[in-house]
Amino acid sequence: MEIYELPITSEESRNYHKFLFQLKALDINGWIRAYITTVIYTVIMCFVFFAFSSETALYMAVNTGWYIKLLFFLVLFIFLSLQRSRNQQLRAMLQKYFLSDVPKEFLNGGIILKKIKVQGDRILVYYRRKNMEER
Repeated sequence: MEIYELPITSEESRNYHKFLFQLKALDINGWIRAYITTVIYTVIMCFVFFAFSSETALYMAVNTGWYIKLLFFLVLFIFLSLQRSRNQQLRAMLQKYFLSDVPKEFLNGGIILKKIKVQGDRILVYYRRKNMEER
């Protein structure tokens, strides 16, 4: 696996890691999508929990206060919103800084992206090159 480093400004790095800026980075469509995703995840988790342990799930549904259920939902909502915001910020930074010949190889199918992360004042792009026989 190879690593490609892209330098970014310190302000973009700070904004990417700050909690409040991440919440500000989402527009109304991002918040709505995060809410819909949260509802879907909540329904799936409740269904799976009920499928494996119906008596415990019913007991918790009846005896857990509405404020605890609301708190769980809000924590999941904030977590998913932060994840969506980070994805949008990372996409914008990659479009801004990804200028070398690596994108050409990626578009030609010669590169498989593994992981992208922001570390300090740089973006690390982990990728693997395909062999010519695989294409």
